[in-house]
Amino acid sequence: MNRAEPIQQPLAVTVDFSENQESLNFRKLGLYVCTYVDLERILNDIKQIKRLNPRAFRYDPGWGFGNDNQFNSPREIDSPQISGTKDDIKINFSGMDQLTSTLQEEMVDIMYVHAYNPLPLQEKQKSGGNMNENLQMRSNWNTMPEDMEAWCELNRQYAAHWREKGWKVKYYEIWNEPDLQPVFFTGSIDDYLKIYHYGALGVKKGDPDALVGGPAISFDLNWIKPFLDYIEQNELPLDFFSYHAYGEPDKNLRELKEILNGYDRFRNIEILLTEYNSYVPATPDFTENGTIEHLQAAPRILHDFTYFAAQKDIKTVYWAQFNDPEVFGKGVDRCGMLDLKGNPKPSFGAFELLAKFPEKGSRLFTDNESVEGIFGEEDGQYGVLVWNMSAENRKLSLEFKNCSKKEYILHLYKLDENNLVSKKPIKPFDTFVITGSSISIKEDLQPYGVIEVILSEREK
Repeated sequence: MNRAEPIQQPLAVTVDFSENQESLNFRKLGLYVCTYVDLERILNDIKQIKRLNPRAFRYDPGWGFGNDNQFNSPREIDSPQISGTKDDIKINFSGMDQLTSTLQEEMVDIMYVHAYNPLPLQEKQKSGGNMNENLQMRSNWNTMPEDMEAWCELNRQYAAHWREKGWKVKYYEIWNEPDLQPVFFTGSIDDYLKIYHYGALGVKKGDPDALVGGPAISFDLNWIKPFLDYIEQNELPLDFFSYHAYGEPDKNLRELKEILNGYDRFRNIEILLTEYNSYVPATPDFTENGTIEHLQAAPRILHDFTYFAAQKDIKTVYWAQFNDPEVFGKGVDRCGMLDLKGNPKPSFGAFELLAKFPEKGSRLFTDNESVEGIFGEEDGQYGVLVWNMSAENRKLSLEFKNCSKKEYILHLYKLDENNLVSKKPIKPFDTFVITGSSISIKEDLQPYGVIEVILSEREK
C-alpha cells in the first residue's frame, strides 16, 4: 500500500516594515573584467550593465602580455599598448579611449589596474619561450620593471591622459596579486614595494585628485604589514586598501582589519574587495558546466552579498568576473556572469534582482534555515527578496505589514528553472494593484529559486 506524501505546510514569512532595520547597504556591486577578454566583447557586454546598476568597474589591461591569439594568451588592447624605449615611452590610447569613453557614459566609478611590466621595461624581451614554461606566456610581463623612473613616468602619462580628456578615472590599483607567485609576479615583497612607490607617485603627478591604492593581494596576509610599514615610512599616498577573496565572503577580513587597526593612519581606510566570487578557482564548481554556471549560484550570491551588505568597512565588492575569459579552452574559468556570446547566466539574474532592491535594508529571518531573505524601504518603495538555498520545493506565504494605507503596484519577479534570465531585461512574472497596509501573497519557491516583490506607490 502506498502511503500518501505529507502535505507541505506553507512557510509563513511576515515582513513588518515598521520594525527597526539594520541599514544593510546593498549598493556595493562592482564589476571586474580581466585582460583575457577582447575589446570588442567588452564594449558589447557593457550594454548590459545598466541592468545591474553597479557602482564601479575594474579593468586589468595586462601591460606587456601581448595578444597573439594563442592558447592561454591574454588580449592586451592595441598590443603592444606600450612600446618604444624606457627613455621614450609610446602609448597607444586608441582602444583604451573607447573603453573609457563608454564607461563614462555608464556613470560608474572606473578603476584601472596599472599592471604589468610593459615591453620597454622588461630586461629581456622574448618572442618565444618564457622564464616559466608552465605559464605558456611569451614575454616577461610578470617581472620587475628595470627602470623605476620610467615606471613612474608611465603611470603619470596614463593618469594625465584621462585628466586632460576630462574623463574621471577614480581609482588606480598598482599591480595585481603580486603575492600569487610566480603567476603574476616573480619578484620579492621589496620589489613590489618599489613598484607601488613609483607607481603611486606617478599617478598622483598625472592626476592629484585620483585615488591610488593596493596591494591587491590574493591570499598572503604576510604582505600587509611590510606594505603598510613602507607606506608610512616613506609618506606615500594610500587612498584605499585592496585585497581578493574567493569562496568565503568573510575570508581573511577579520585578520585584515586587525592589522589595519594597528595603524592610526589606516584604521578607517577605504577597503575595496577588488575580486570576489562565491566559488573557488581551479575547482569543478568554477569550470565549464560547474555550479557557477547553474541556478544554485543565484541564491549563493545573494547569501554572500547579504554578508557584504553588513560590512561597513567594505565599500565595494568587485565580482570576478563580469564576462567569461575567452582563451582558456574548455574546463577552465567559466566565472563570468555573461558567457562568451554575451548570454546572461543565473548569476547575472541574481544581481539584476538585487539592483531593483532598495539601497538599504535588513535581513529577513524565517523558520527554515534553507530559506533566506532581505527586506527594505526607500522613498516609498518597498522590496522583499527571498531565496531558496536547497534543492527542495518550498511553499511560501508572504505577508507585508505597515506599508501604508495607499494604493500600490506590486511587481513579482521570479528566477528559477522555469524563469531564467535572457539578453532582455527581466520582466515581472506578475503585476497587480493592491490597497491597504497589510498584503498577503502565496507562491512556490522552487529549488534554488528566487522571488522578489517590489511595491511602488501607484501614480494617480
